[in-house]
Amino acid sequence: MWRVIGFFFKSSWKVILFAAASSAVAAGANLYSLKLLGEVVTGEDPNLYLLLGYISVLIIVSSVITLFSGKYVTKYFELKVANYRKELAEKALYSKYDKIENKLDKLVPILMFETGAIGGFGKNIPGFMVAIFQSVVVLGYLFKLSWILTVSFLPIFIIVSVTNILTLPLFKKLEEAISKTRFKLHFSLDRMEKGFKDLIVNRQHSKAYIGGSIDKPNKGLVDLNVRNFYLRTLLDKSENTFVIISLGLLLVYAMTGSAFTENELIEYMALILYIRPSLNRIAGFTKQVKGVENALEQVESLDVDIRKSLFESEEIVDFKESSELPLIKVDNASYSYSGKSTFKLDSIDFDIMQNEIVIINGSNGSGKSTLFKLIIGLYSAQEGEITFQGQPINRDNIQSYRSYFSCFFTDSQLFDDLSYVVNDGNKPRVAELIEYLDLTNKTSLDDGFTITNSNLSNGQRGRLNLLRLLLEDRQIYFMDEWAANQDIYFKEKFYTEIVPNLKKNGKTVILISHDDKFYSVADRIITIKNGKVEKIVAPDVIA
Repeated sequence: MWRVIGFFFKSSWKVILFAAASSAVAAGANLYSLKLLGEVVTGEDPNLYLLLGYISVLIIVSSVITLFSGKYVTKYFELKVANYRKELAEKALYSKYDKIENKLDKLVPILMFETGAIGGFGKNIPGFMVAIFQSVVVLGYLFKLSWILTVSFLPIFIIVSVTNILTLPLFKKLEEAISKTRFKLHFSLDRMEKGFKDLIVNRQHSKAYIGGSIDKPNKGLVDLNVRNFYLRTLLDKSENTFVIISLGLLLVYAMTGSAFTENELIEYMALILYIRPSLNRIAGFTKQVKGVENALEQVESLDVDIRKSLFESEEIVDFKESSELPLIKVDNASYSYSGKSTFKLDSIDFDIMQNEIVIINGSNGSGKSTLFKLIIGLYSAQEGEITFQGQPINRDNIQSYRSYFSCFFTDSQLFDDLSYVVNDGNKPRVAELIEYLDLTNKTSLDDGFTITNSNLSNGQRGRLNLLRLLLEDRQIYFMDEWAANQDIYFKEKFYTEIVPNLKKNGKTVILISHDDKFYSVADRIITIKNGKVEKIVAPDVIA
């Protein structure tokens, strides 16, 4: 609990103090209106209509204060959560890829659900403070009415409070299980989206996937949420039953003892019933703490992992148009995955010259995609090095080095926001490229430089990605099986028009490709086998 309180007070103490002050005023107005209402009931004040007017004003003032302070606090915590999501996403994109790669499956659910739980808790702070203030003031007034009855009454709430505290670890354990199951369900639904075509054409596979990968965590989440609800309700109802029975016995004892008048007991009972919702809110808030504590652990764990993989990369890698040095030199570089995998890129050694077209080929599992990530700096060579026009690439200049690449991965997503490469000056160029890539009447660009339709075939999506890369206009184009989903017309257009035009415009093009029919476009072909360079030849040698 203290961890959660510390988290909120550390960064939001001014807002919480504001919430406390406004809550105190609102609660005070409510309590004073209750006192005046008592005078109306007893008929002690002859100006009843004036008294009712005061009560109405107090209730309206309390409501307005609660409304506007609640809106302010809600907006504050919503923005805090939004900024936290943005900060974590930004940090993730400035991390070492190989260090954060295996955490990516948790990134989205944590950013969506866990940060939302933290923000939701923050928004409940004003209501919690109103409940605290009202409870303290009313209990003080009850003590003034009858300290004997109040002292007799306090053990009831002590028992309820201790019961709440003892059950908190159980709710924490439930929240942890809910988070894990929610991660599994999110992962399975994400895979269903990405593998939708595979599943829809194979009824047996789709049934098995729905029954296993989706339904198990889905039903598991239902069971956990029902258990959570059941335990919370059981505890609340048990507490209510215990409090009501105990109060009844206490009041019967007080009445039979003739120590109190009937009016005193009625006033006392009315005040007890008045603060019951506040006490329930306090109890519910303490239970919610454990859920937020779990969410906070998940977010902070991700934050720690990201922070560990963050690095500064401010040095500049220079590019010279007429350098005779290799543009990229992979010098005896090796890389192996940690864990159980035994695969290793071993002693990779070759050069890529400026304004050259290089094709990398090899069988599946030979290491082509790993080599791709190594060359562009997603992975760091564990032995040997990579140089750019003679400049060694390291963590201090890797960001500058990457800025020379436009890349297409086999699993590249389609980003519809092109505002980072499109402006009013080059919109005609975008229109030309859309027509050139046969995307006219299929998609367009709106005034916000956003693609209007991304619900396209794989081939069309690949061409939209190529549109983005062409607009980036960087020095090196590195593409992994771009033409794999293209029809024969566009496959031929890619190899015989687009790639040669890139070279004609001074670009260096690196392709991972199995399309040996078009190898003649390359200056050299590098064959990878079992994580090693098997051979480097000119296309006419293969022919």
